[in-house]
Amino acid sequence: MENVNGIITFNKKALLSGKGSISNAQMEDFVEEVYENFNEHRKQYELQQADEQDMQELKMLEKNIKTRQSKNN
Repeated sequence: MENVNGIITFNKKALLSGKGSISNAQMEDFVEEVYENFNEHRKQYELQQADEQDMQELKMLEKNIKTRQSKNN
């Protein structure tokens, strides 16, 4: 505990005194809600990135097909 307090004060942060006003169960509920929100945004971002990559690949395929068709004509 002294080591942790030393690190906190070394970083010029104030030490908390007392037990606090939030129970462990409340903290866990809050953290779970924050994580679920983060995870949902992460999944949406990953889906968007995958869609953009698919679109780029389709455009490249279309360009290659058009190039081959023009060479064959």
